[in-house]
Amino acid sequence: MDPRRVIAVGLVLLGLGMGLTGAAHGAVLIGLTVVLWTFAEITYASIANAYPGEFSPPHLRGRYRGADGIAHTLAGALGPAVGGFLYSFSAPVHWLTCAAAAVLGALLILGAKPGRQHTVLAGMPASTGAAEPVSELGS
Repeated sequence: MDPRRVIAVGLVLLGLGMGLTGAAHGAVLIGLTVVLWTFAEITYASIANAYPGEFSPPHLRGRYRGADGIAHTLAGALGPAVGGFLYSFSAPVHWLTCAAAAVLGALLILGAKPGRQHTVLAGMPASTGAAEPVSELGS
């Protein structure tokens, strides 16, 4: 299966779980939503973490992984502050925003162009594997 679809399914399940958290009343229902979004994280997280490295050009792999790391760091730093502000303003708005962000992520990953290695996995001819020198300055 296309890893982008697995990531998207996980993100949609995450959005569903987060959205339902805002509508759930009682410990049992809230617990079920937590189980749903935990299952969603299990579904997408390992593939999403490997995706930048697997499908980036070999000579830019470190930059792709670094950009992914920066995105996770910023999310970890800004998420609680923004989420806390939204929650203090309106709990339903907070949970709906979480759901919308997850669904937006699913749409973005589905719209992403697969890397060269992904096309090899899809049955396209593979390259020779020989590294070609690449100039980042275009010279």
